[in-house]
Amino acid sequence: MNSSSKYLALAVAVVILALASIWALKAQQPLHPYASLATRGASYAGPRRAASFDLPRAGLHIGLWVPLRGPDRAAGEAVIKAARLALRDAARRGWPAGMTPKLAIADASGPAWGRADDRLLQLIFGQNTVALLTTSSGNLAHLSLQVGNKVGLPVMTLSSDTTVTQIDMPWIFRLAPGDRAEAQALARAIYQRSRQSRVLIVASHDQDGRAGLHAFQRAVRALHALPPSVLQLDPLRPGTAVAELEALLLERRSQAIVLWTQPSQTRRLLYALRAAQPAPPIYLPQSAAQVGAGLSFTSRVENAGNSTMTAASARSMPAIYTVAASGAASARRVRFVRNYRHITGQAPSPVADEAYDAIRLIAAALRHAGPNRARVRDWLASGRGYTGISGAIRFDNRGNNSNPLHLLALSAMKRNGRKQVLFRKAVMDAGKQ
Repeated sequence: MNSSSKYLALAVAVVILALASIWALKAQQPLHPYASLATRGASYAGPRRAASFDLPRAGLHIGLWVPLRGPDRAAGEAVIKAARLALRDAARRGWPAGMTPKLAIADASGPAWGRADDRLLQLIFGQNTVALLTTSSGNLAHLSLQVGNKVGLPVMTLSSDTTVTQIDMPWIFRLAPGDRAEAQALARAIYQRSRQSRVLIVASHDQDGRAGLHAFQRAVRALHALPPSVLQLDPLRPGTAVAELEALLLERRSQAIVLWTQPSQTRRLLYALRAAQPAPPIYLPQSAAQVGAGLSFTSRVENAGNSTMTAASARSMPAIYTVAASGAASARRVRFVRNYRHITGQAPSPVADEAYDAIRLIAAALRHAGPNRARVRDWLASGRGYTGISGAIRFDNRGNNSNPLHLLALSAMKRNGRKQVLFRKAVMDAGKQ
């Protein structure tokens, strides 16, 4: 080998050693993804903040997209009643000159895609709508998010579906607790606080039910606990749900039951579980703990701790728990509960509490920002704290409410010969959403 060949071989060896060193150094460093999703939160840098984009002050509306027919009608009516109270209370502070916003209501019953989205577009463009509120349905939240993002409309949702805030869309604000937070709170209450290990979760076969089921299973795995038994309701055989539930209860001897189901399904299952002896405790997410589930909220959180149950009612109804942000009493909530009961004859559910706060928040944004959708969005996204009846509200940079959760106990009582369900007390601080 001549000298030039030796130098060439030496040069190649040096290059190989250098590349190996660089590769080893990179292997020791943490890997960075090619792209990341929603790590910095959502922001809006577009136009429409100028006065020329303001909506006419006369005929200004806040939109409600809620079911008015079918099995979810009760949930829609609860949101409407709470929203009307909120707008009435907001008006007592007065409005800027020429601006007196009202509610515009569109029926979200039926399939989420098709006629329902036509009604949504009519609500937005035909009613001079400055902001929109949807119920706890995940399907409605996703559809309204897509429409709101295209037209530049702030959307407030009571859905627990955390996926609506996982992408960089700056127009969505989720006031309700997320399904992950609800699942973690319920799992801790069942496995750690009550030390129950044989758990059955019943989930509806829709977007909300599947998301809740997966979130609960992840929460249980994080606690290194025994995985729950699972019953997913077959949408093609709705009449078999009760029979399948009773068979599983006998077979598995469950110590606790989680119902991540639609309110109409929850009603049928709760009715069947009243006959189970001994009746295991039942845990509900907010979307199931509604009037449409057959629950009559007949007492305030702050006073119900002194209530007592008769022996007969205690035997006939298992213990029921849910999660909510409204754990402590406040003068504002006492007043809202009194007014809501005067109108409806019963105390509000957690979803009604959140609907009231959502409208008050939009009203406050309108008062500060004027009738401009982009400026209303900016005010909601600014991180300003707001004290509502469900507690201190502050949205993070993805539009999630960071209000802490509480586990609420529900109890059966005898009132005028009828079994009813009421909030008893907040039994556990469940942590952040």
